[in-house]
Amino acid sequence: MNYQRVVADGLIVTPDGTVRGSLGIHDGRIAAISPDPLQGDEVIDARDRVVLPGAVDLHVHFNEPGRTDWEGWGPGSRAAAAGGVTTVVEMPLNCLPPVTTVEALSAKVQAAEASSVVDFALWGGFITDNLAHLPALASAGVIGFKAFMCPTGTPEFTHVEDGILYEGLCRIRELGLFLSLHAESHWITRHNTERLQSQGRTDRRAWTEARPPAAELEAIQRALFLAARAGCRLHIVHMTLPEGAEMIQESKAAGQPVTVETCAHYLTLTDDDLVRLGPVAKCAPPLRDRATQEGLWQDVLQGRIDCLTSDHSPCPTEDTTGRGYLAGVGRDQWRPDAGAVDAQRGGAPPRHDSATVRDAVVGNAGKDRRFVAAQRGYSNRRRRRSVGHRHESRMGGAASVATVSSQALSIRRPDHERMDRSRPAAGTDGRARR
Repeated sequence: MNYQRVVADGLIVTPDGTVRGSLGIHDGRIAAISPDPLQGDEVIDARDRVVLPGAVDLHVHFNEPGRTDWEGWGPGSRAAAAGGVTTVVEMPLNCLPPVTTVEALSAKVQAAEASSVVDFALWGGFITDNLAHLPALASAGVIGFKAFMCPTGTPEFTHVEDGILYEGLCRIRELGLFLSLHAESHWITRHNTERLQSQGRTDRRAWTEARPPAAELEAIQRALFLAARAGCRLHIVHMTLPEGAEMIQESKAAGQPVTVETCAHYLTLTDDDLVRLGPVAKCAPPLRDRATQEGLWQDVLQGRIDCLTSDHSPCPTEDTTGRGYLAGVGRDQWRPDAGAVDAQRGGAPPRHDSATVRDAVVGNAGKDRRFVAAQRGYSNRRRRRSVGHRHESRMGGAASVATVSSQALSIRRPDHERMDRSRPAAGTDGRARR
């Protein structure tokens, strides 16, 4: 049989493991996986390459509409495609207006459909005063809701205290959806911030001291308790701690429906990198020390982390290099939004030992449960590399070190406006997916 396209002689990642062979593609779907050579109108040489399913990134911020000077669906989705991500699930904040009403959701869908070169789904926002809007957002197609247990740094997206949080969990359970939660204690982080500010601290270590592991662990424990009492499914975002993974595993073992993600920057950067790099490595929760990072890697490799995400969240260069502790002085050290991780392009974590990254990504990327999306977050279109499934692939070296540039990253820069906005990534069509 002659196929329209053949991906030849690669290491193919499937749900059942990796196989050396070729893919035969017809009408945009995988028609054959064969250890023998296949014939095709177009042949892509995949020797010395790993053929992975197109990834789903469950956690990105593209900031459009309203803050396209921060990013936008065009450059953000191009960066995703460059990193092998063929579906993004975009968060409800940093855009203006935030996605806390159906009208705001419609505006975001319109912006995404106009510019995205990859498939997308959307989170709805849960804030202090929009409980009445949750049913309409659910009916309009959001995959779930996102809330914060501490201030977000954007005044239009308020965090929720325990009373509202519990009521929202009950409402979301009734809607059959789930809550994605930023888990850091408002009270611990606020107390530490006020104490360090009173001491005149504006150094880079002060950011990590203000948001210690205890703040994250306390919030995770409280979230697990409230979600269990409400009977609502829960997803903990950008978790940084082995102790947190252990708490979540214990809740799972007791039957609680909960999933957890961590991010590439927590696996590749440490608090020493924050000191070295400044606000471009500033995030919340903050980067942790090397020992914590090694423990988190073990959680990833042993399957205690449900998915890896980017938390791609850029902001203008002047916001991360012109203020506060990069210069060593200034009150803007303490702005929650003064730093940002621009991570979408990276794909697999870039700095860790290449063999470890290879084993983690190649060994797990074909499995439904890990490295793609949390099973409840995007269950209707999980990427699988098997016969009959839609062809969305990425290829990479099995163990290699790459040098990247801002041009390759497709970050938001004026000179990137010349890039072709109309050409989609191979195997994607920019469609919205529930």
